[in-house]
Amino acid sequence: MTSYQFAAVIIEADWDTIVLRPPARSQLPPKTMVSSIAAWCQRYQVHFWTCPNRAFAEKYTFRLLERFWKDREKEKKLDSKTRVGGK
Repeated sequence: MTSYQFAAVIIEADWDTIVLRPPARSQLPPKTMVSSIAAWCQRYQVHFWTCPNRAFAEKYTFRLLERFWKDREKEKKLDSKTRVGGK
C-alpha cells in the first residue's frame, strides 16, 4: 500500500460498535481490531474512517473519491501550465 498515492478503509460501524458491541459472528477480539487499525495507519499510511451506517459510508466514500479526483485534476493542470510556461 505504500506505493499508492492514497489508501483508505471505510468501516460501516462506529467505534462504539466496533469496541463494545462487535457482531456476534465476529471472531476477532475488539482489542485486536483496534491494534490492527493503528498498525496499518502507522506502517502503511492507510486512513480508516468509521461511519454510523451504510448510507453514510456510501456518501462519504463518494466524497472521498471525488476529492481525490479533483485534486489529481488540479495537479495535472498545474503540471501542464508549468511545462508550457517552461518551454
